[in-house]
Amino acid sequence: MSRDAVDAIIDEKRVKIVVDLKPALDEETLIARIEREIAEMQPNEFFSELLRKLVPKQLVVPLAKEVDFHSKTYVSKLTDAEKLRLVKILKGMVFPISDYAPFQYAIVTAGGVDCSEVNKYTMESTLVKGLYFAGEVLDIDANTGGYNMQVAFSTGRLAGQLKK
Repeated sequence: MSRDAVDAIIDEKRVKIVVDLKPALDEETLIARIEREIAEMQPNEFFSELLRKLVPKQLVVPLAKEVDFHSKTYVSKLTDAEKLRLVKILKGMVFPISDYAPFQYAIVTAGGVDCSEVNKYTMESTLVKGLYFAGEVLDIDANTGGYNMQVAFSTGRLAGQLKK
């Protein structure tokens, strides 16, 4: 994915990623959560305080801008349409990518258990029954910076889904 993004930036194309900031909640559950948070707040509390209950503080200002609400809007003044807009953005916030770091700043990991000795569907060793591998113990060459974290999460999830 990062290689495709860099190639697109070089070709002067627009690049963006869309992130679900609340992946554990579907839209209906998220609306209910927002309603519950607002019900527990004072009517004269600001929209920014609601956002602090929903996302890390570093995302409060960018999210308020994306939703296009003033952070000093009273939560009691939010309409159902505005709440729905907030939910839509929380479930699919767009982050434009405008640049990339040069290759000399890339960190590469290499070495580990040969992937041909691992069942790719379960992450179980093909040599030792009951032994599972995940993440950087596998011989996967990868630039770091988040992408190796995805490999760790994905392979860890596979390895953790043991059949009874």
